[in-house]
Amino acid sequence: MKKIYIYSLLIFLISTSCRTVSFVQFQVLESAEVNLPEQVKSFSVVNNHSFQNKYCKIIHKKKKNIDYKLLNIDTAKIQSLTTNQIVKNLTDMLNDSPLYNNAVLVNSNSKTNNLTWDEVASICEKNKTDALISLEAFIHDDSASFVSYYSDYGYVYYTFLNFKVTTIWRIYYPKERKIIDRDINFADVPFDAYAYSFKGSIKEMASDTVISDEIANYAANNFFRRISPAWSDCSRMYFTGSSNMIKAINYVEKNDWTKASDLWKFDLDNRNKRIAGDATYNIALAYEMDGDIEEALIWAKKSFQKYNNKWALDYIKKLEKRLKEQVKLNKQFAGEQVKR
Repeated sequence: MKKIYIYSLLIFLISTSCRTVSFVQFQVLESAEVNLPEQVKSFSVVNNHSFQNKYCKIIHKKKKNIDYKLLNIDTAKIQSLTTNQIVKNLTDMLNDSPLYNNAVLVNSNSKTNNLTWDEVASICEKNKTDALISLEAFIHDDSASFVSYYSDYGYVYYTFLNFKVTTIWRIYYPKERKIIDRDINFADVPFDAYAYSFKGSIKEMASDTVISDEIANYAANNFFRRISPAWSDCSRMYFTGSSNMIKAINYVEKNDWTKASDLWKFDLDNRNKRIAGDATYNIALAYEMDGDIEEALIWAKKSFQKYNNKWALDYIKKLEKRLKEQVKLNKQFAGEQVKR
């Protein structure tokens, strides 16, 4: 695996047990939940929701003098907008995937409720793709609730909507005439709004289009992370409690881990065992930033075992998790270069 990509730095100081620390924010590549055949590198994506969707009407609490008809959610419109947006979002995500090289969105007019293997093969051949991803079903169950409470400015009214979303997916592999993945995914997508009147809180609620876009993003991202490795935000703490460590901050900001590590090494023989342990911890971080997780784990364990740096315990767990992820990623990429 290539070294992790640092896209931004978030540096600030906190005081804890007479120590000062800073944080670095970066991205790590997480493995997919399932392993697809190595030869599958491209997809046709089709919106083929064939099940009869049953929509639950919003259930309102009975209360006098309140017109709940103001809460007008067009479930048919949301369904139509969302299914098309889900497959579009998934296609875009797959085209940015570090593992796959191409995804083609199949025109919605081409969909069929019962895909035959001849149709699957024809679609894949036309689009020059290895497999076909089909959104087989999209079902959502809506619920609403209303809360009010008194504040210094008067009553505040909240409107809450929750969409329980179910999506069903299949991946067809025409070369072997085999369905290589089936998935039923569940997600809760909440929305809320507030105002100083009941009607006002309802008017502040997201529109059908916004609701549809949010649901589509949830659904597409959930399935994308099932079948593709994906970059995720991550952060790490490092110590800044000595003059050398303070100087090293400048190199951390420049992503120059070699020079930062050189400064931290000056503190390895510090008479203050706490500072020596903190420097050992920091060097572990430098190795992780350079992509050497095994060496980072050695230094993190040394920080705990030799200097009793209890902050290293949590770091050790994170590094051990990353090592397990590397095993999965190596299998999924099968020696290929990670695409940025």
